[in-house]
Amino acid sequence: MEDINRLLEESIGIYQTQIRLLDSLEEAIAEHGPIVAKEYVRGRQNLVANPAIGEFNKTSTAANRTVKTILRLLELLKTGEEKHDLKDLIESIEMEDYHGKED
Repeated sequence: MEDINRLLEESIGIYQTQIRLLDSLEEAIAEHGPIVAKEYVRGRQNLVANPAIGEFNKTSTAANRTVKTILRLLELLKTGEEKHDLKDLIESIEMEDYHGKED
């Protein structure tokens, strides 16, 4: 269970960082709008989607995966299921992200 507790603590720290980043990206989008001007070498400007929107989407996807990991770890703690090999535990969580929950 020590490995699960350590991984849970690290995952919560990662999630907190992701939430702070999402807050900053949301502020940047609100400040600059969804469309920004991009200047090229010759001084011409084109309107493009704010790059913060793409980063927001990537970060929110990562945060969702982190929440899944946290919930899985809490489930393991609740059931008392033990995995002695941290590598196996991490791989099982990663496989759930790609294939759905293993039964």
